[in-house]
Amino acid sequence: MYEAGEVPTITYPTNYSLKTDKERRTEAQESLELMTVVPSPTYQKAMCREVARIMVGPIVSREEYAEIMEEIDAAPVINTDPEIIREDHEAGFISTELASNVRGYPKGEVDKAKIDHAERAARIAAAQSKVGSAARGVDDQDPDPAKSGKEEKGNAGEPDLNKDV
Repeated sequence: MYEAGEVPTITYPTNYSLKTDKERRTEAQESLELMTVVPSPTYQKAMCREVARIMVGPIVSREEYAEIMEEIDAAPVINTDPEIIREDHEAGFISTELASNVRGYPKGEVDKAKIDHAERAARIAAAQSKVGSAARGVDDQDPDPAKSGKEEKGNAGEPDLNKDV
């Protein structure tokens, strides 16, 4: 390149380390354990940046590294452990949309998932319902809402006395 008149560009890593992959993973794991100890989001982001520096700092380009740091700074939530997110969502601490965003799913997945969930619930209701009985939760299929479920309730009352149950 030099003889052809082009000036080559040589870039050196900003952080050079002789640690093995195993040593870097161990150090990153220790930093991750410290991340959740302090409730400060600033501290957690700093620890997350430290983990990124340890794991990919010497590997990726400066541009990629800068992008990773920007994404960490812009993240609404730092702890992305799937189990914790699931538990928080089930407990009602976070919304479905935030859980989806934190896990990195594309935009629009929440709306698709809601449709899928509604269809699944409808299939379950259809499979578990006895046609013509609102006692099983499907009022639209009940031919006589005034007597809805009386027969089923009667059968369930004292099963020992009824030979047909």
